[in-house]
Amino acid sequence: MIRRKEVTLESRINDHCSAGEYENALTLGANDPFYLSRIIINAFKDANIGQDMIDRLLGMYIEMMQDRDSWALENRFRYCLIWFDHFSYYLWQRRMMEWLRRFYRIIVLSGLEKDESTVREVRHLIYRFVESARWDDNPREFGLLPGILNGLRKDYRGDDYIIPRLTRTFSSEEEFLFWKLGRVSAISDFDSDVQEEGLVSLNMVSNIFDRIRQVGGNMNRARDIVEAIIKSQLNGWTIVAGRARNQKGAMQALRVSMAMARKLEEYRSRFRE
Repeated sequence: MIRRKEVTLESRINDHCSAGEYENALTLGANDPFYLSRIIINAFKDANIGQDMIDRLLGMYIEMMQDRDSWALENRFRYCLIWFDHFSYYLWQRRMMEWLRRFYRIIVLSGLEKDESTVREVRHLIYRFVESARWDDNPREFGLLPGILNGLRKDYRGDDYIIPRLTRTFSSEEEFLFWKLGRVSAISDFDSDVQEEGLVSLNMVSNIFDRIRQVGGNMNRARDIVEAIIKSQLNGWTIVAGRARNQKGAMQALRVSMAMARKLEEYRSRFRE
């Protein structure tokens, strides 16, 4: 028995977009952040869609975000942030900076006034900015002003990267890359092998090294910076293992210490010439 394809509003919108019928898609989904975001993503993927249509769709989304009368409806503004995150990738990929500036000014200035669930989405999008921006993108132009960042410091307590990145300027990409390399443990992924965060990721190191080479940076200096960080983490966890007050804590610290020793050996094998 052949199962019939379920027809949903989303599938109808996608079908219209696939056929180039964007006006019909908008008739169905222009007033909802989820469906409008689907239309925007389809437009970005469609080689036959010109910039004028994309600009129109983005303008409609901004109007929706600024419609204060609808904000109370099912926490509409928060959902606008969630679905903006889904298509913001294309804005960063294409370096559509004027649109990104407009979106972020609304997100930061309006979102931080709202409930905690909305503020969490704002914090996530600030992280997205830090992750996606180039070294010379000025955070102030995106609404990330010093007064606002000071108010966010408690939210990023213990984070050695986000607020420092947003409050510092760089004279060159090389300067930025070395600064970033010095904080590589702060931007490394959670280490699932030893169940700890804040440990140096060699994959992250490799990515930064590649870019330093491309800009003609001093690789010997780069290698020394990372080796010093790994040694420091190895020594720190070894000390923790020796001072632990219970067996469980000692075993976990010892496990991390041994992992860092292996990582130091792997690092030297992969990156030391």
